[in-house]
Amino acid sequence: MSDKKRGLSIGQKVKASLVKIMSTYDDTFYEEQIRSQEVKLNILNAQVEEYHLPKLIAHDSDLYCPRAEKNKVRFYYISDIHINHKLKANFPEKASEEEIIKYIDSVINEMLVNYIERDSAEWSEATLLITGDVSFDFVIAKLFYTALRSRIKKGKIIVTLGNHELWDKVHCSLSLEEIIKSYRKMLNELDIILLHNELLLIKKIGSPEKVSEDELRALSNEEIQEMCLTVPMLILGGIGFSGNNRKYNATSGLYSNVITTHERDMEESLRFESLHDKLVNAVGSKDLIVMTHMPMSDWSTKPYNKHWVYVNGHNHINEYQKNEFKTVYADNQVGYYNDTYMLKGFNLGTTYNIFEFLEDGIFDIKPDEYKKFYYGMGIPMQFKRKTGSIKLLKRTGFYLFMLEDKGKLYILDGGKPKKLDIMNIDYYYEHMVNYSIGLNEATRRFREYLEFVSDEVMKIGGSGFIHGTIIDIDFYNHINVNPQDGTIMYYNANAIDDRIEYEVAETFLLNHRPDLHKNLLEVRAKDNKNALMLTGNDEAVNNLPTLSADTSMYRPSRLMKSLQYLTNNKIIRVWKNIVLDRNYDMLKE
Repeated sequence: MSDKKRGLSIGQKVKASLVKIMSTYDDTFYEEQIRSQEVKLNILNAQVEEYHLPKLIAHDSDLYCPRAEKNKVRFYYISDIHINHKLKANFPEKASEEEIIKYIDSVINEMLVNYIERDSAEWSEATLLITGDVSFDFVIAKLFYTALRSRIKKGKIIVTLGNHELWDKVHCSLSLEEIIKSYRKMLNELDIILLHNELLLIKKIGSPEKVSEDELRALSNEEIQEMCLTVPMLILGGIGFSGNNRKYNATSGLYSNVITTHERDMEESLRFESLHDKLVNAVGSKDLIVMTHMPMSDWSTKPYNKHWVYVNGHNHINEYQKNEFKTVYADNQVGYYNDTYMLKGFNLGTTYNIFEFLEDGIFDIKPDEYKKFYYGMGIPMQFKRKTGSIKLLKRTGFYLFMLEDKGKLYILDGGKPKKLDIMNIDYYYEHMVNYSIGLNEATRRFREYLEFVSDEVMKIGGSGFIHGTIIDIDFYNHINVNPQDGTIMYYNANAIDDRIEYEVAETFLLNHRPDLHKNLLEVRAKDNKNALMLTGNDEAVNNLPTLSADTSMYRPSRLMKSLQYLTNNKIIRVWKNIVLDRNYDMLKE
């Protein structure tokens, strides 16, 4: 990147040279923090085999706005900024402390261009993960993190150290534990969380809670499950180390004088791996981020946990993998020579399931437990029934709640009991898995079409949130998809009985979202098969809006919304015995 983009004009550099000649230019800071580290820079640059020029890897959340979903939080990530290399490249001979601070500020300003910090009643949505190698100089690292926290006022910043943080000249005679302690003190003062072989519990309400390595080792699996039961998000963090890397480990100088033997490197790797494995056994199905500096292959030979997200840096080989076996975000490693900074991100849920670790079976639960289950799942629900008992049926991850009252059984659709034909609770437990599979298959084609239209809405800048048969463009503007014939109706609504309906996307958007109309035209110019391109040429289509107070369109939407709890949350809220017939198609009904 040019000096101009970094805020350093040619004039400023000339001015600096003149000030130097006039003996009023103070480059003491440069001499101490930059020039004195040239030996380390030369050593690192000589290890060319280990490092590769990073390539920009695009993944799903970079292509366009991911489908808007409730109960999701954005995690941004970046690693291997190597600010010392950039300072030396931009200031090869001299710089004042003010110029260095200004440069660091410009890096952070560029880095945070796509960072969005939103606050909600329960969650500060933006969380930034930095997985090490910011700087091998403690003073420079402190300048960086101080400037970063001054820009991010409320969002969480969570950090692990990298091997380069162990190179600092101030810390060269310290042990690993002393270096961690020094960084922890500095970052704590900035309200930045440092994780080193620790588990972070990110709660729905309140501050994150850290569980130390010793505390984690002392807990049984059952105690860990109980501790994490109402925690929606867990983060396990640390350097990770490189004991399993036969070529690039402590013996090749990765950790300077702090760790020099392969045996010690292996010891540190096993420490982290054992914490990882303990959590796999205890809470392997929960949402958890494993953030390390080193890739997993450096510190473990075990397989990835398919339910977790792994974020790492170190090798400057940008890698993104998301499949049924693993999710790895290691594709935002800046590297030594890249002078472009951009945060990347992914979304994870903020929900939890209080019955997650319950064995399969039929259980009596209290009304308060039923309410807490829905609260943890992030689903609004009111249950005011005073009579009867609530039964929980859990089988292979599916949930069905029933009300037993005066000898009769009802299925609970949220807070509403619905009549059932068969009064044998064992019947529902026996068939609930096959029923779930059949119900998902019966609605599969329509769900796929809803998601297709939702994607098209997001391409023009709309929300795309799906609820029932309705897709949101924004709070007031929506699309309804008819489940019987797939036709689309656009409408603006102030209330369910106060709608302005349209058959043509252009007229609708021109009247209510002209900004998105422009986006639609641009998308159509590139894609003639866009789902919103339904008309224009058909003279039979009515281009005029119509006013409607009819609420009948919401009935199939409410049914579809109840069915979506099965696909989205594995909760059965509708029971029709005919679904067990493999040829059943609910949409035809």
